[in-house]
Amino acid sequence: MAGDRNTALNTLDGVVISRSIAEKYFGSSWKELAIGSTLEIDGNYESIITGVIENTKANSTLQFDWLIPAQAFFAENDWVNDWGNGSFRIYFSTVSEEGLGAVKKRLYNEIITHSSGQENAGEEYLIVHKFEDCYLYSNFENGVVDGGRIDYVRIMIIVAIFILVIASINFMNLTTARSGRRSKEIGLRKVMGAQKSSIGLQFFLESLLLSIASMVVSVFFVWLLIPYFSDLEMKELAIDFRNQLTWIYFAGVSLVVGILSGIYPAVLLPTFNIVKSLRGSLVQSSATALFRKGLVVFQFTISTLLIIGTAVIYSQLDFVLNKDLGLDKDNLVAISTDQSFGDRLETYKNELSQIPQVQDLSISSGNPLQYGRSTSSVKWEGMNNDSYEINIMVTDEHFVSTMGMDVLQGRDFMDQKLDSTNYLINEVMADLMGFEDPINQSLSFWGIDGKVIGVVKNFHMQNMHEAIAPLLITCIAPSRERNLLVRINGEPNAAMKSIKEVYNRLNPKGEFEYAYLDEVYRNSYQGELTVSTLVKIFAIISLFVSCLGLFGLSAFTAEQRSKEIGVRKVHGASPQQLVLLLSRDYSILMGWSFLLALPFGYYYANQWLEGFEFRTVLNPLIFLFAGLFTFLIGALTVSFKSLQAAGANPVKTLKDE
Repeated sequence: MAGDRNTALNTLDGVVISRSIAEKYFGSSWKELAIGSTLEIDGNYESIITGVIENTKANSTLQFDWLIPAQAFFAENDWVNDWGNGSFRIYFSTVSEEGLGAVKKRLYNEIITHSSGQENAGEEYLIVHKFEDCYLYSNFENGVVDGGRIDYVRIMIIVAIFILVIASINFMNLTTARSGRRSKEIGLRKVMGAQKSSIGLQFFLESLLLSIASMVVSVFFVWLLIPYFSDLEMKELAIDFRNQLTWIYFAGVSLVVGILSGIYPAVLLPTFNIVKSLRGSLVQSSATALFRKGLVVFQFTISTLLIIGTAVIYSQLDFVLNKDLGLDKDNLVAISTDQSFGDRLETYKNELSQIPQVQDLSISSGNPLQYGRSTSSVKWEGMNNDSYEINIMVTDEHFVSTMGMDVLQGRDFMDQKLDSTNYLINEVMADLMGFEDPINQSLSFWGIDGKVIGVVKNFHMQNMHEAIAPLLITCIAPSRERNLLVRINGEPNAAMKSIKEVYNRLNPKGEFEYAYLDEVYRNSYQGELTVSTLVKIFAIISLFVSCLGLFGLSAFTAEQRSKEIGVRKVHGASPQQLVLLLSRDYSILMGWSFLLALPFGYYYANQWLEGFEFRTVLNPLIFLFAGLFTFLIGALTVSFKSLQAAGANPVKTLKDE
């Protein structure tokens, strides 16, 4: 929006800012005032504004308000020159996709060449990944894409397709079941010379017109509901009516649903016998009735599967959100500071300890429940030639007590200075080292020699999709870190008010940033929570649509058997007996639906749970509940219409004029 994009970051003291930052500091006249002005970055160094860019949109993976040259950061952080460190994502463009193979090979060879013989470097490689795929395809297995958020997109697409199929089945079922109502029309058209193809086309067009009308209504409702789905997904969702592909999609779905709904009636109904059609004495074949029953079984199988899916997802979420993580995440606050805080972190820590509601606090190199800082430079005596990526947590002597963790062997840190070359490790790391007793074993990382003084209980450093990684905890130079973990005991609002007041007094130019660890942990399962809600909604819709079809079929059956019901009533049959008679066939169909849903539900539930390293055990009651719930709703639907039929006056049903 201002400045030269080709030269804006050519100088070390240059900075490019967003339009919102420009407006914040320079008001409406930012176009005249921003370029060439000076900004103080993190209270650390001054930069000259060389460019202004448009704000990043909410749907962008990268969110930022200012950019500085990478070389300026490198100049302030000499550790980036160590081949044992890897802290950046590198974005590059290629002339063509065909050359990517050569790029990957060159990257691998360059890293091997430079890191070979380096004390802190292990065997590393980089993954080349399309930027447009980063959001949806974010999981990797041995350097190969292995799913990600795209898995949930696919689940939702499949569920949506199933619901459309169920609705189409209802249309087919009701059209063919009530075909007797239109048999005279079909017979008359045949007598007047209509061909089978023209009659079939008529039913096709009727189905297609209904599908198009449904699409118009559904788009209107989606447009109304988008704000609610945006809140649910915590993303900005919209229908892009200006995009040609949107209209192609609408037309395509309408066409497919219209064909799917109309194909069976269009093929079946034109084959009716002319004489029987005109007499109105048309009786559908057993094959047609069997096909219709098969469609009912399919409908309720899908509904049962969705209920099983909802129950399994809920069960797993309950498991991960309530499992013992190896530390106490409740009433724990992570406070982030920036470079402008300077060397005042220790002072801040000491002042916070005077607040009555603060029980304990510790400096840390990151949030222990979302941790990924690692190195391959860790060495120990007797280590094999393999290279291991070990998580490194830099902290102080209060970390274990603040986290509520357990020391299983040895001891905790006692003094930051005395224990600066002593290390704590977790159980996974102890197993990796292979010693029967790891206490006092020599160990080094980043070229710093020390020894193991304690083993802490494993705790989850990522969500439960991931295995617990080996961890080394050190209290070497924690004052260089920028994070503070605070254990609150008392009124949290009062505590946070006092904590913020101290922060603002010590660092008036800085922005106070904090997060409750239990909320951060819960938000790490936002994808699963959203899918749980959506599957629940879809299961209700699916069951509702299935019951609509069942209601229509049971009404038609009751109408077809009205004379039989009248005769049975005259001979003394009770309403309860009649309801059981009319419901029996559908009850058997729903029983078959449950039996079909069981193996598929078990298989797909296991497939989904395998995405978690730590998962709940499938409870047979989940499947039993899903089957009984579906059966109960279906039985109530049929019984309602059957009860109405059973209560009809036999004089009216037996009268034949």
